Amino acid sequence: MDVEESPMRDEAESTKWIQSLAELVAPLTADHFLREICGKTPIHMKGHPERFAYLLTWDSLNAMLSRDDFEGPKFEVVKGGKMVPPAEYRERIEYNGNYQAQRINLGKLNHLCREGASLVLKFLQRERHKPISHLCRILELALASDVHVTAIAGWHDTQGFSTHWDKVDVFVMQVEGKKHWRIFPPTQRYHDDPDQFTGAPQDNPYWEGDLNPGDFLYIPRGWWHDAHPSVGPVLHLSFIKMKSLTGLDLAKHVLNRLACYEPFRSDIPRYANTSEQEAYISMFRKTVNEAMDKLSLEGFLQEVDSKAPGISRPTLPWSAVPEHGPLPEIAWVHWLPTRMVGLKISDGKVTVDALGSTFSFDEAVGPILKDLMESRTVRLSELRAMHPGKVTDTFVIELTSLGLVAIAFDRDI
Repeated sequence: MDVEESPMRDEAESTKWIQSLAELVAPLTADHFLREICGKTPIHMKGHPERFAYLLTWDSLNAMLSRDDFEGPKFEVVKGGKMVPPAEYRERIEYNGNYQAQRINLGKLNHLCREGASLVLKFLQRERHKPISHLCRILELALASDVHVTAIAGWHDTQGFSTHWDKVDVFVMQVEGKKHWRIFPPTQRYHDDPDQFTGAPQDNPYWEGDLNPGDFLYIPRGWWHDAHPSVGPVLHLSFIKMKSLTGLDLAKHVLNRLACYEPFRSDIPRYANTSEQEAYISMFRKTVNEAMDKLSLEGFLQEVDSKAPGISRPTLPWSAVPEHGPLPEIAWVHWLPTRMVGLKISDGKVTVDALGSTFSFDEAVGPILKDLMESRTVRLSELRAMHPGKVTDTFVIELTSLGLVAIAFDRDI
């Protein structure tokens, strides 16, 4: 499915950072994408050539590769559909005869690249590269899933990966150069173990076309695909939705709930007579039905979201020395949970289920928490203007100590 992007209004608009899922999938709405496209069918969307240029530049990529600690499994070299052994492009670093680390041998790496090898940089969401981290946070919130990021760079018309399928959803964003993609329907839907999978893609692709700079391609899990680059530098990013909740996850949730019922903790009557065993099975069914009657999909999803880890971001020096002094008005307050969670108000208390814990506060700060959760990032001065006399340094520091917010001078973390 191809979708033409709405015309850009001006040049400044083309370089603006993406601020929402709706902006990424426009002219579709976010709701339409999540309900009708996500997990169901691929989609190709054309965009302005500079649309994704801000996400990763060659300078940023080179800076990552120059670090001594940027080693496997973060970095791989692929050639002809196979991984190149690290020994062919890495070298040991020693200091006074002691082993220190490994680093990339630039001469060997350049030789492999000239012969058609592609570079694969994984887990870029951990690199604190602001443009990528920013879009990761947006997608994690919208998709209710951890999002990992992989960059693939090439320079010759040599295919890096053979035709394959992934057990995760992939959001491909073409930064530079052109790649010719083919997507084939799944031969077995919702399979999650490539090693146990047999079969091959159909002869005729479901979609085939070029991905140019600024184009966006969504591939649901299980769909076969391959990509053939054109001559010249080619760079694209894959934002990977790591978890799709399935019926198996719901079944595990029910199983955990059954642990509170005594019959499920007792021994199975292996040596009982037939009538006693039949009575046990009858009781087993009755208890399962009782647990199922209390089950709701909404409650299950809320529990999953409440246990999701948040962004790990220290707030030094203020979190270590609360009496350090007044918090800077120009600082940004960042909400760290990556899922949308609700507030519960009861008996003069407001509670928040997040990060695998339940946090309880005085009901009066409920509106502050609500604004933090909805805005995700807000200036401290603006937060105080919204809630005069209520946003104290003590309260903000308390939220940092609980891991719910971080304070930073940067708008993006």
